[in-house]
Amino acid sequence: MLAEDTSPRRRTRPKGRKQQILDSAATLFVQNGFPNVTMNAIAASVDITAGALYRHYPNKAELLALAIRQSLDSFPRIDSTSSLDEALSLACDAAVRHRQLGALWSRQLQYLPDDDQAELREHLRDINRTYLALIERYRPELSREQARLLSRAVESVLSSPGTHSLVLPSAEYAGLLKTACRSLCDTHLSENAGPASPSVPALEPVSRRELLLQKAIQLFAAKGVHATSMEDIGATVGVTGPSLYTHFRGKEDILAAALDRATQALWLDLGEALHQHSDARQALQAVVRGYVRRTHGRLQLTSLALIDSRDDPTVRTRQREYVREWVALIRSSRSDLEQAPARALAHAGLAVIHDVSRTPAAFDTSIEDNLTAMVMAILGCAD
Repeated sequence: MLAEDTSPRRRTRPKGRKQQILDSAATLFVQNGFPNVTMNAIAASVDITAGALYRHYPNKAELLALAIRQSLDSFPRIDSTSSLDEALSLACDAAVRHRQLGALWSRQLQYLPDDDQAELREHLRDINRTYLALIERYRPELSREQARLLSRAVESVLSSPGTHSLVLPSAEYAGLLKTACRSLCDTHLSENAGPASPSVPALEPVSRRELLLQKAIQLFAAKGVHATSMEDIGATVGVTGPSLYTHFRGKEDILAAALDRATQALWLDLGEALHQHSDARQALQAVVRGYVRRTHGRLQLTSLALIDSRDDPTVRTRQREYVREWVALIRSSRSDLEQAPARALAHAGLAVIHDVSRTPAAFDTSIEDNLTAMVMAILGCAD
């Protein structure tokens, strides 16, 4: 009779554990935002201990960088001989199949160390150069700046499925995005009449609280909320220490006030557009133009719409209500469109405005006209 083997069993790791961790981390980053995800939460999502997770990955920044690299690699490589239509078909199919990936690089990239950001942004520029070459071949009459503007907007449309939770059949959604991208690439663009007039020194309010709020909005737009501290905000107006907290209890208090300011500004613009126009398409164009103007204004109020609002149901509700007004105007302008596709197009148009506004390039005098025309083309409501 053989003696019973009582030696401890070595637990074998499931195959693909590292990839399982990476996939789960990417999902959590998209759902909750990078700052709100802990290594413990990632470990729990794949039923391992935090210690086991650290044996695979030293920190969550490395997980985010790898997730973004993987997402970029998942998009199809476009052959230089492909037509624009062929390239858009492949890209839109991939964008729908991997819809969380666009949200990774459009919203979470900012949380990486500078070196990783620089590397991944160069990867994004490589992808952009492909679309740029295809657009220049398709529309040789465009200037390099105009073609670059369109190629950047195509990227934004492709990343837009990651900015919302709307569910559409994959084939329908891919077709919707392709039509939007195709219309975008056909947009008539105004000629650049020269660089925008240099800004003059702006007058500032005498109210210290209002000045702090305005400076905070500018910092949130430029650096992101997560990277902006109360000290950063106070330093812009020379306020430090306890006196800073006599105006706001903390950064969350400032953020709430900034979001309220942005929401009210957008609703005022929308109300004005509805009041001045009886035609839905004209009203929609006025709303889009107002949104573009708010994005490129000194306070960049609409950039606050990018703020992760998962922990604030009031903000989420306000954002949904505002998008619903876009959807209503789109559907009034297009009798062929149901609610869900109209909402998907609204998010695509908003993504284009936000992404172009963050492009580190000088805006010329034609940008307001061109961005408005591009978004109207994406919505299928161009003249």
